[in-house]
Amino acid sequence: MKQLLLPVVLICFTIFCLGFVHIDNMNELDKEKSELKKTENQEIL
Repeated sequence: MKQLLLPVVLICFTIFCLGFVHIDNMNELDKEKSELKKTENQEIL
């Protein structure tokens, strides 16, 4: 049981970290996307 605990904990930690990084990157992309839309709208006007 002890031999199985460490790999499971490491895998869960890795999945958590990758999920957090993915969500953070998506938030950054949303910000950039909205800024690009604003600049495009201003150029059209």
